[in-house]
Amino acid sequence: MVDPSDGSVIIIADAPGQFTRGLAWIGNNLWATDSQEDMLFKLKVNDGEKYVRTNMREEKIDYTYQITNYGPGEVKKADIYLAIPSNRLTQEITGEIKYNPDYTNVVIDKWNQSTAHYELKNLKAGESKTIHMITTTKLWDVRYYIFPDQVGTLEEIPKEISTLYLQNNEKYQLNHPTIQDAVKKAV
Repeated sequence: MVDPSDGSVIIIADAPGQFTRGLAWIGNNLWATDSQEDMLFKLKVNDGEKYVRTNMREEKIDYTYQITNYGPGEVKKADIYLAIPSNRLTQEITGEIKYNPDYTNVVIDKWNQSTAHYELKNLKAGESKTIHMITTTKLWDVRYYIFPDQVGTLEEIPKEISTLYLQNNEKYQLNHPTIQDAVKKAV
């Protein structure tokens, strides 16, 4: 969709017809034309929905992790962590999550994400260990509708969210000169 004030693209939506050729604002309504069908479509610009899920598919997942000691010595200890899947907009876990072999324990990180922890010991040279995590799921493609005028300010982000996810560390590097320069140019 296009911002009528300056023509910039603010959001992408599916075309209403196979051969959509034109978009036009008339009043507060956005219209699209289809040249093959000779049709005119009135589009929903913002119906309050924050996202749409499409392309649902059901899958059996067999996540396999294998460790091999290529030698020459023994691997005294190997810690392996597999994310434990949970329901979210893009996925619904529909079956029991089975681990083979069973994990050593569950570890929860500072973001409250659970991982299955395996502690393997004394892998001899040439020895392999295989771990399977098997479940069934429903998966979707998700398209988020983010309207610039509805995003809000940094001050409106709840403190518990910004503390967890907006840390100035190796991922965001907020004080890096390139980031600081980009902020100056953008703001």
